[in-house]
Amino acid sequence: MNSFIKKFAIVFVAVFIASFFMVKLGAIGVVLFIVVLLGGMFWIFKSMGGGMSNLLKGEDIPNGVSATATVISSRQGNMRISMGVQQSFQLIIEVNVTNGQETWPATIKAMIPLTQVGVFQPGVSFSVKYDPNNRSRVIIDQSAGQQQQQHTTHVPGVGDYTTEMRQQGMAAAPIEISTKLAEQSTLINELSASPSAIKCTATIISSTKLYTNIMPGANVYNLKVKVNGNTSFDGEITCSIAAVSEYKIANGKNIYVIYDGNNPRRLGLTGLDQPNSAYQV
Repeated sequence: MNSFIKKFAIVFVAVFIASFFMVKLGAIGVVLFIVVLLGGMFWIFKSMGGGMSNLLKGEDIPNGVSATATVISSRQGNMRISMGVQQSFQLIIEVNVTNGQETWPATIKAMIPLTQVGVFQPGVSFSVKYDPNNRSRVIIDQSAGQQQQQHTTHVPGVGDYTTEMRQQGMAAAPIEISTKLAEQSTLINELSASPSAIKCTATIISSTKLYTNIMPGANVYNLKVKVNGNTSFDGEITCSIAAVSEYKIANGKNIYVIYDGNNPRRLGLTGLDQPNSAYQV
């Protein structure tokens, strides 16, 4: 932000000086003024675009050591970037990192494309790099030849799959399905950091399969539930469920949910027969 202010100030001064010459030099001054104005605007917008690109790429640790991280929890941060039709959100991911010998907790802050937000659920493992001189400094591993977070992820009860496989599944699904799943992931991350959020159980009234194989071994369901919160109310959730766990969403089963105390219709699934276990068998 300070860099942007400095550049804006430089352009402002340059345009002011050019306006002075515009009066003195007539037509030549007008041309000079236009060149300075347009050139300054281009410089500012180019630097803004570069800054956004750097945010999306994330930081790097040149001497980083490869390791595996397992998600403990994740929540949405304060940043959101839209570039054309692409949207990315800042996620704050609490993880346990293991290098094969030791395990330690760490926090990862990263800009994640909307289609990948739902990947980082509790229990999911993915590749990371850490600073050997400061093990609390951990980043998502973006190896050579890979694009944004094209890593292999292990989901309990589902298996191993790549982010590309998930993106392909989301892209192949009807737009209303992929949109609802993205909204559900974003909602859960928002509520995990909200003081008005309420966690409780809900009883399955009915479950309807909407789509098959949104990712390997997982299907999309619409769940109609009765929420057992501060007040009882009916709600609906669209979510992906591991095929081997579908017996846990039979009518009458209890699941774990989170909802906005100020707007109970904002309702999300956090676990099946255990809290924070939506992806577990």
